[in-house]
Parts: sequence; C-alpha cells; structure tokens
Amino acid sequence: MAVAARLAIDVVGCQRWSPECLELAQREYGEKSFYNRSAHALSVVDLPAIAEEYRGQCSKVVKENANRAERLGYRWQLIDRADYIDDLFELRSSQPVRQGRRMPDAYFERQVYSSDAPPPGFCRRHQSYIHGVLSSSGKLVAYCQLVQSGDVVRFNTILGHAAYMDDRVTWLLVLKALQMHIDLCSAKFGLYYTHNSGHGEGLRYFKERFRFRPVDVEWLF
Repeated sequence: MAVAARLAIDVVGCQRWSPECLELAQREYGEKSFYNRSAHALSVVDLPAIAEEYRGQCSKVVKENANRAERLGYRWQLIDRADYIDDLFELRSSQPVRQGRRMPDAYFERQVYSSDAPPPGFCRRHQSYIHGVLSSSGKLVAYCQLVQSGDVVRFNTILGHAAYMDDRVTWLLVLKALQMHIDLCSAKFGLYYTHNSGHGEGLRYFKERFRFRPVDVEWLF
C-alpha cells in the first residue's frame, strides 16, 4: 500500500450554519470519534466539483459495471427505509458471512425503521442520506447510508442482496451516491473507513477503482 498522504478537511463549513451542524461534525470527527483516533490510514477520495467529471475519473471497471447494472434495469434513488421493510429484511439476511465475518444476529431479524425524511430546514451539508438501488420491478437490492459533514461525505453502511451482486448493483450504488453528494451537497471528499479494511484484497480493490487512497486526515472545525 502506498504511503499515506496528509489532508486537512473542513467538517463544519456551510452557508446555513447552526448548532446542529457543529454537533454532527463533533460526533463524527471529534476527539472520541474513531475517525479522529484511528491508527490506520483512512480511505479517502478527492471529489471534483462536477459529478460527471468524477465518473470520468473512475476506473474503467467502475463505468463498465455501473453501465451493466443500468442495462439490466437497475436504478439509483434516495430512499426512506420505512418504505422498504420487507426488502431490507431479505437483503440484510441474504448472506450469513460478509467480508470474512459472520453477520450480527440483528441482520437476521426483521427491523422496523422510522422515517429517514430530513427535518424541516435541514442543512444539506450536515445530514444523513440513505441511497438505494432498485430493480426494474421496484425491489430494493442494495443500499447505503452516507453522512455528509461539511466537505466530507462518509460511508456508514453499505450492503447488497447476495442474489444480485453479479449484476454489479453495488458499483452503481457507490458511483451514483458520490455523484449526488457532489452535485447536491458540494462534497469535496469521500471517506470509506480505513484503507486496508475488509477481508483480503477485495474491498480495497473495490475502493481503489473509485479512486479512494490511504490518507492521514486533520479534521478542521
């Protein structure tokens, strides 16, 4: 793995500043946060100002896989988990072992979700978003939760239905999600846990195709 670069990232800056914006930034990147204390290089991608430019910068593998998913009728959209309780149960329980780890028991229990709709007057630059990939019939086959805080958007959860992974649905999911955060939230950086996270080389290969790289970060408040 390449030597980690060093970056300073603003996690507070926004036009609509409020105490809630600072609270989210402190919760995500303050002194007690894993992303502040991690001894390992974080996995970060530099994002351009225009979403379509980012697609062009990604590996050929990303574009081919995302195009394959779209040709098969899959589409990306923001979702509310409260609308997909049955699909989420099936998706989450579709694979007992992921990235070399047995999934927690909660993944095999039906969950009830409150609405993901943002509060009135919310700040786009300090908000959690749920992204989904739907089949042509409207079935949820992959989803992820991203948390935007100032200039950085972080992958919190990402999961695909085991039966649909060969259709490259997670490649479409990550590409479209990051493009949305560029256009809607002016994200300048994406964060995907530590760079060497995961079981074996698979997850790191996946991240590097999207131009994630190992970085040591100073969070600016």
